[in-house]
Amino acid sequence: MPALAPLLDQAAEAFGFPPYIIRLVTALLITYPTGFLFLRLPADQPCLKHLFSVGIALLLHIEVLGDWLGLVHLSLAALSTYVLAYTVHSRLMPQMVMLLTMLHLSLTHIARMDETSDYAKADFSGAQMVLVIKLTSFAFNVHDGRRKEQELNAYQKQYRIMKMPSLLEFMGYTFFFGGFLVGPAFEYNDYKQFCNMEIFREKVFRPSGMRASLSCLGQSAVAIGLLVTLGPVFPIHYCLSEEYYQASFLARFFYLQIASVLARMKYYFVWKLSESVCILTGLAFNGYDAQGNPRWCVDRVSNVRIMDYELAQSPRALMDSWNIGTNVWLRNYVYLRLTKPGEKDTFVATLATFTSSAIWHGFYAGYYLTFASGALTTTLARTMRRTFRALAVNLETQQPRAIKPAYDLAGWFLTQMTINHVVAPFQLLTLSASWSTWRANYFVVHLSMIALYLWLVYAGGARWVRRRLTPADVEVRKNLPASKPAPSGDAVEATQETLMGTHPASAVTP
Repeated sequence: MPALAPLLDQAAEAFGFPPYIIRLVTALLITYPTGFLFLRLPADQPCLKHLFSVGIALLLHIEVLGDWLGLVHLSLAALSTYVLAYTVHSRLMPQMVMLLTMLHLSLTHIARMDETSDYAKADFSGAQMVLVIKLTSFAFNVHDGRRKEQELNAYQKQYRIMKMPSLLEFMGYTFFFGGFLVGPAFEYNDYKQFCNMEIFREKVFRPSGMRASLSCLGQSAVAIGLLVTLGPVFPIHYCLSEEYYQASFLARFFYLQIASVLARMKYYFVWKLSESVCILTGLAFNGYDAQGNPRWCVDRVSNVRIMDYELAQSPRALMDSWNIGTNVWLRNYVYLRLTKPGEKDTFVATLATFTSSAIWHGFYAGYYLTFASGALTTTLARTMRRTFRALAVNLETQQPRAIKPAYDLAGWFLTQMTINHVVAPFQLLTLSASWSTWRANYFVVHLSMIALYLWLVYAGGARWVRRRLTPADVEVRKNLPASKPAPSGDAVEATQETLMGTHPASAVTP
């Protein structure tokens, strides 16, 4: 019988929070001081590090989370993947792992939709979502280690696994205490090089990440502070109340904006707290900058870049900053696995990416309302950028015009206003709640997007803008492609912007 979990349940009841939320937050808070214990382990003993991570994960699951059900499910998924990767040498092995882990996750998502079930009370789906990313990428990396080098792209060469790890090393990677609950997800080779000190280029030297870690911890503290103080004042479910319907349109619209921003704070809190542990232990180390200073979490072990997201002026910038690990996973282990190098987007690859993203998130109708809205907003954003950018930037010299600051401000405003409206169903979940909230706002964002797209594409709006361009800009603009082909291994344009991340919808921006 766990000792701490019942006490946490009593605290949750006293404060009116769901018990699993209090347990999860407590477990995450414990991981930070645990990071200092990890730093005391001998640098040249990777096996101790693996044992430490597995032991802490077990302790948190049993004593804090009190979640035997989740522990069994996560352990079985990990062990099944290891056995398949070890014994099956077929080229279909990674697809088998993908199918089994996604099916397993789907069953968990379906089970937790029954709010009276044990799955809903424990809700280990978040940890399982992170685990699916790790297990499927591991399986593909093992398979890449058995392929010819000339068949691999640069990313696959970097992360292929040439020698099957021991079960202990694999479980240490799977249950690394700094990220197994909410992420960030990371590659096996990064974990291996972190544990054997290769990542630091010197076997006995680990640069201090204390300042960067405290910075992340501070961001997490600000997020939870805003969530605790303002969250109860602007709850998203107030949008379903009679008082909300009786308010003026502007009051309803801007209330939804504020509530959506505050709803993001819970993601910022848990992600930045977990990220701070990864920095503290050294896992998030990412080389040195030009001045020789260590870099942390840049393009590697991170879930979100808060300021980049909140100040984004376009859907691409916004989505590049959100749920980064999921973006990398979908790009490298779904989309590019179905797209040959140098080829344009294929229907099969796009459909598979969308399906994987949708199943990974779950089956609430609200998710799919956001996905569908994302397709519309991304399409419009591309059209608007192609149409209006020449008014703000000289396309030939790339020099900004006098109107550029206003253009950037408009881009930020439209992006944020739209994303806050479009992602509300992610919090409301059900079809009736999501539809009711959008209807209370007269579907203003969706109708505006449709009307603007029709004007630009079919009613002469684009021609009206072109008449205001210089001849040189018109000539340069003629040579711009309508959309870029999918590159060989570095990015995926439309699919990333529309389908990836916890908020997969892109927003409107010029």
